[in-house]
Amino acid sequence: GYLGSLEAFALFFGALAGCLLPDVDAVDALAFRQRVGGGFSLQILAYTTKWLLYKPVALLARIFGRQNWGHRGGLHSLAGAGLVAFFWLALGSVLIYVSGALRLFGWWFMFCLGMGCGFLLHLWQDSLTAGGVRWLPTLRMCGRISTGYLGIRVWRMEAGALAVFAACSFASMALVTSGNPHAGLAVALGAFPLSWLVFGKLLHFREYAEASSAF
Repeated sequence: GYLGSLEAFALFFGALAGCLLPDVDAVDALAFRQRVGGGFSLQILAYTTKWLLYKPVALLARIFGRQNWGHRGGLHSLAGAGLVAFFWLALGSVLIYVSGALRLFGWWFMFCLGMGCGFLLHLWQDSLTAGGVRWLPTLRMCGRISTGYLGIRVWRMEAGALAVFAACSFASMALVTSGNPHAGLAVALGAFPLSWLVFGKLLHFREYAEASSAF
C-alpha cells in the first residue's frame, strides 16, 4: 500500500540491475548477456555504466596512480555503489527535465533506490567468498567460499543461503502487513549479517571440500 504498481516495478527492476552492475568491470559479466532476465534494457544499463562511468573513472584512477579499479576493485565498494546510483539518478533526472516528463521523476528515483539496494546485495554476496570485498579502504570482509569450483554439491550452499534470505523476507512481509513496517525492516536488514555469519564464518562448507576432492 506504500507504492503504486509503476513505482514498485521500478524498485524491483532497479534491484535486479543493481545486483548485476558491480561486475561490469569484468568482460564476462552476466549483465552483458542477452538471455539474462531484463533483456536489452539490462544490457543498455550495463554497457552505459561501463563506458560512460567505469571506464573514465578507471582511466583517471590509473593516471593518478590508483590501481584498484580492476575486477572486485572500486566498483565493489560502498563508494562504487553510491557512484553508480548517483550517476543514473543524475543522468535520468537530466533527461526527464529536458523532455518535460517531470511526473516520471518519482518512478526514476525508486528505480535508482532499488539499484543501490541491489548493488549492496551483490557486495554482501561477494563478501561470503574467500577473496572478499573491500567495502571501505580500511574495511575488508571475506568468508570461506571459493568461487573457483562450481561442483554439483555447491548448490547446497546456494540453497542454504537462499533459505535464510527467504525466511527473513517472509518474516519481514508478515510484520509489514501486520502494521509494523519498522520491525519488518529490522528483520530484513538482519538477514545480511545472519547470512554472512552462518555461511561465511561458522560453516566450513564440507560439501565444497568433498566435491573438490572427488576430482
